[in-house]
Amino acid sequence: MERGNSHHFEYSTIMKSLFTLLSLAFLLGCQSVEKSNSVENETPSSDFTVTNEPIEIEGSCISSEPNLANYQWMFDDNMRISICSFNPEEQAKLKYNREEGIMEFLPIEEIPLDSTQIVELLTSLVGWKNTNTFGGAADCYYPQNAILFYRNDSLKTYYEICFSCQKTETRTIDKTINPDFDYFCDKKWDALEKYFDSHDLLVKLEEN
Repeated sequence: MERGNSHHFEYSTIMKSLFTLLSLAFLLGCQSVEKSNSVENETPSSDFTVTNEPIEIEGSCISSEPNLANYQWMFDDNMRISICSFNPEEQAKLKYNREEGIMEFLPIEEIPLDSTQIVELLTSLVGWKNTNTFGGAADCYYPQNAILFYRNDSLKTYYEICFSCQKTETRTIDKTINPDFDYFCDKKWDALEKYFDSHDLLVKLEEN
C-alpha cells in the first residue's frame, strides 16, 4: 500500500513539474512574439530622415530634393558616364542584342562627366517628377541625345532622349544599370534641355 502511494506521489510530482515547464515555455514564447511585434511596429527614431519631400507643386510637376542615395551606383569607381549627341539613322544600323550582350553606339560628340557634373545632371533628372504617370504616345520619337553608362570602360546602358517629342527610352545589356528617373514633366524637360545646351550638345528637330 505504501509502495502504491509512493508511485502515485512520484507521478503527481512529475506531472506538476512538466506542467510548470510547459507554462514557462509558453510565457517565454509570448514575450518573444510581443517583443518582435514591438520592433516591427517601432516608430523610426529622430535620426531617420526622409528625402524627396515635396518642395513645390506646379501643375503636374512636383519639385523635390534629389535622393542621391538611390543613384550611388553612378559614382562607383568602375562606372563612367557621358552625355552625347548621335544620329538615330546611323545608330539603327549598329548591333544591339540584349540577350547576347552586344551593344554598339556611335556618338557624334561625347562629353565624359566628372562627379560634380553627374550631380548636376541628377538634379535636373530627379529634381522634378510628374504626378501624371501616363506618358502618352510619341509624336515623332527621333532621339538625338543620350546618356551613356560604361562599366569597366565597356558600354552597358544608354538612355536615349528625344527633346522634340519629349520621350526617352533605355537600352541595356546589364540589368543592374537601370537609370530610372521617374516620369518627366515640363519642368524636368526644361532642366534637362538646359543641361545639354550648356554643353553645346542639345539637338532637336526644327519646328515647322
